[in-house]
Amino acid sequence: MSTDMQQYSIDNQRAEIKRYADEHGMIVVRRYADEGRSGLDLEGRAGLQQLLADVAAFPPFSAVLVLDVSRWGRFQNADQAAFYEYMCVMHGVRVVYVAEPFENDRSPLTAVLKSLKRHLAAEYSRELSAKVKAGQARLAKLGFHMGASPGYGYRRMLTDAAGNPRRMLRPGEYKAVITDRVVLVPGPADEVDLVRDVFRLAAEGISTYRIAQQLNEAGRLTARGRPWREQRIRSMIENPKYAGFCIYGRTTKSIGAKPGRCPHWVESRGTHQPLVSVELFREANAIRKGRGESRSDERALADLKEVLEREGRLTLRIIDDAPGVLSAQAYVRRFGSLRAVYERLGYRTSRDFTYADVRQRIRPWRESMLRFVAERLMDGGSDVERRGWVLRIDDAWTVAFDTLKSVRASNSRWWRITQVHPAADITVFARMAVDGSAPLDFLVIPRCAFIEPLTVGRRPVTTEPFTYLSLGVLFDLAKSTRRQRLCG
Repeated sequence: MSTDMQQYSIDNQRAEIKRYADEHGMIVVRRYADEGRSGLDLEGRAGLQQLLADVAAFPPFSAVLVLDVSRWGRFQNADQAAFYEYMCVMHGVRVVYVAEPFENDRSPLTAVLKSLKRHLAAEYSRELSAKVKAGQARLAKLGFHMGASPGYGYRRMLTDAAGNPRRMLRPGEYKAVITDRVVLVPGPADEVDLVRDVFRLAAEGISTYRIAQQLNEAGRLTARGRPWREQRIRSMIENPKYAGFCIYGRTTKSIGAKPGRCPHWVESRGTHQPLVSVELFREANAIRKGRGESRSDERALADLKEVLEREGRLTLRIIDDAPGVLSAQAYVRRFGSLRAVYERLGYRTSRDFTYADVRQRIRPWRESMLRFVAERLMDGGSDVERRGWVLRIDDAWTVAFDTLKSVRASNSRWWRITQVHPAADITVFARMAVDGSAPLDFLVIPRCAFIEPLTVGRRPVTTEPFTYLSLGVLFDLAKSTRRQRLCG
């Protein structure tokens, strides 16, 4: 249940399932629930993930009782819910829909009805997403704050439908009345002063790294009492809300559409009190942007060479503190790494860059592995669609790819897997050699089987069921799904 209608509350579902079990002489031995979670994907649904893991590990039950077809999830690919149901059936666990008007048998009519309900559940989410986004865009155009966090220097004021202030909202609080609205108001004076100091320093040409450093040296911390970081300062300088602009929907992640920049985003001016003038905002961003774009590579390197001659050495801090040169991050973005910059300058440092060489050798393997698998699958007759580092095979299952770099501890080496890809049914990890030259083997881990981080090297038995010397297991799995597709 997310924030759905009352009929889908956890209590109502539990009551209906218990009633069905009592009427049919069943005993409920285990319950799985995802309260307050979206049903659009498997990520974050610990209950469903645990159910699938238990089903695959010889569970102590013979049936799974579900309220209706939509409770698997309103997945935008309707076959995803069918796949999870098939996993249960494949392991000898039948699925019963207690509130559906049909028996979950294998008749053609049942198959049609389940497919229709899965597609209707997906369409419901798409329509709801479009309505919610349109409503939020309209409110943002009127100047109401649609985000959860107001950002440093601002606070959230709760108002009634007529715009009359009610009270200030504390962090984590939300409005209780649907007709109430939230607007941004200036926060404490010390926070407002800090914001203005940041923009002033940026307009003077001080790098974001140096601004964060100055704030930390002066003991001026964030609202949570933490030191300032360059990324926070950069995000503040680039945010138009500090100049009184309300920006909403600049990027979109609407259901059914690819994430990206939205051509119809909302921009309103004068919706709340600005903390800096529009002129100062534009000057700070123009100078910051011009620090890098107006210089050629030769000029940027020449500036840094002058710093090297003056200081006798180069470090990240020396580069960021040097007036009139690009920030260290700007050099990294332009030349790929600080090591590449040092090589261009002919500067030798005592720092060990061996790890960088290994990482450089490992990087191409991920792309090579993904392309190899995709080409072999297509040659075998599978339909393959790529989305980032994930391949969708025959519109039935997904596989993601990654590499594992070894970690040194004392006199041993190991490879650590902290998580699998949240949007893939299977994640393939290439366990790379210590020098990064080639894979040692491959770990093929289903998402439903990943319960806790895995360590390869210290506890080899933990990963033995997932370890393969080649990627042939993926091609065998594809053959199986192709046969199912041909058989209908």
